[in-house]
Amino acid sequence: MIVCKLGDIMAERQLSNREVVEKTGNKVSRNTVKSLQMNASRRIDFETLYNLCVGLGVQPGDLLQIEEGEQQ
Repeated sequence: MIVCKLGDIMAERQLSNREVVEKTGNKVSRNTVKSLQMNASRRIDFETLYNLCVGLGVQPGDLLQIEEGEQQ
């Protein structure tokens, strides 16, 4: 299963949802950030992934990780 590590990155950097939205130039909604932060999303749009990576200064592999286990 692929998991989103946005919540971990936000915790490490002490970023709020609002701050992440601002770092993306308001191109990613607060609902999307919250969903990804909670690892509740089942998919991510390439544009969203791009905007998060650019805004946070990370690579896609920093945000997404494969974990062994059952697929949900």
